[in-house]
Amino acid sequence: MRGDDRGRKRENGRWATLRNRRFVIWLAGQGVSNTGSALTVALTPIIAVVVLHAPAKEVGLIVATSLGCTAVARPAAAVFAERSRNRIRALFVINIVSAIIIGLIPVFWVYGSLSLPVFWIVIAVDGLAGGVFGAYSAPMVADLVDKESLPQASGLMGSAANVAGVAGPTLGGIILAIVSAPLALVADSASFLVGALSCHLIRGTRASHSAPKRPTDSAAQASKIPLMRAFGAPFRVSGGRALLGILLALTVVNGLALSELTVLMIRGAGVPPAVVAVIAGLGAVGGVLAGVSVEWIAPRVGSYRGALIGAALASLATMALAVVKPGGFAVIPYAAYEVIGAGGSTLLISLAFAQVIGGLAPAARARGIAVAAMLPEAGQTIGALTGGILVGVLGLARFYDMAAALGLVVAVLSVWLARRKPFECDGMANAM
Repeated sequence: MRGDDRGRKRENGRWATLRNRRFVIWLAGQGVSNTGSALTVALTPIIAVVVLHAPAKEVGLIVATSLGCTAVARPAAAVFAERSRNRIRALFVINIVSAIIIGLIPVFWVYGSLSLPVFWIVIAVDGLAGGVFGAYSAPMVADLVDKESLPQASGLMGSAANVAGVAGPTLGGIILAIVSAPLALVADSASFLVGALSCHLIRGTRASHSAPKRPTDSAAQASKIPLMRAFGAPFRVSGGRALLGILLALTVVNGLALSELTVLMIRGAGVPPAVVAVIAGLGAVGGVLAGVSVEWIAPRVGSYRGALIGAALASLATMALAVVKPGGFAVIPYAAYEVIGAGGSTLLISLAFAQVIGGLAPAARARGIAVAAMLPEAGQTIGALTGGILVGVLGLARFYDMAAALGLVVAVLSVWLARRKPFECDGMANAM
């Protein structure tokens, strides 16, 4: 009988997970929605720079506003998500609202009413909606598949997100060759409607595995855990402080670099906007390669050290932007930054979350995931805000020299932590 059980476990691999119709619907809907969101992320700074002629400082602040609103909304919404009796219905509504919000930009553009303040406000509201959606959607995979299929399902979701990261900016670059950038956001608005349709279809599809605990039971368990204790749970997992601290430091550096990257490439290096959008999608190629290598790296060096190796790679990639010069060769360091940086970040996030979230109690998982997911957004927000201020003081060239130096510092710190054991880092964090 034990041999049969082992055979069934081997059979229940990645492709077996695709027999779960509800999960497949969710995977497809999220794939389309993420493609639209990646398109908007790539085109937002291009609209600010090319269409609205925003100064470099304000471009960084617009990026920071979107990230900051998402970071603020996610943990607040996670409290309600844990207690929600019907997350699918909530996600359906959020998708519809997001489609309307992002659809306002092309409407305002057509009627000649799209100004920088209006664009800023719409991006901020869209960031809030994205944070709420992230909090409600985080536990969905665990709700749709059984425990044995969870690693395979999570891997498929990660792969779909990476593919969307390539497809979204590439689609944006193609559309930019045909229409103005604001009109391209119609594609993102439509992708949210596809996401809403997937939520509707899931509600009408019968579950193909044994039902998880009733939401009311989960809510009762969550209510017994003190609010701040649940939010602080990721930092009490072995290695959690070190991994999440490096994650925060890396995303601050990335926020600095990304805040003015479109300005650097379009105004500084003279790269056409459509090319900038397409190269932005190359980052997802690095993410795909890193996602494939996770299963090879984790058993050999462990999740803790593998995550820190990824952090070192992503930090060093920032140094490529310091050598960007005007001319056709500017795309080479830009592409290297996108591919290596995204690959290292994927290793860090995938393996760090595997170690940290795996140690969380089920009743605190939604809030714990929200905190862990909030750190990259908070770090990028801090970096983008700082970048928007410093670029006006230093100028683009010195600004990216500074970002490269900070990336080197984070890389050295990551390597140093990787040479220590997780519990040793916990001890140092507790002493601090």
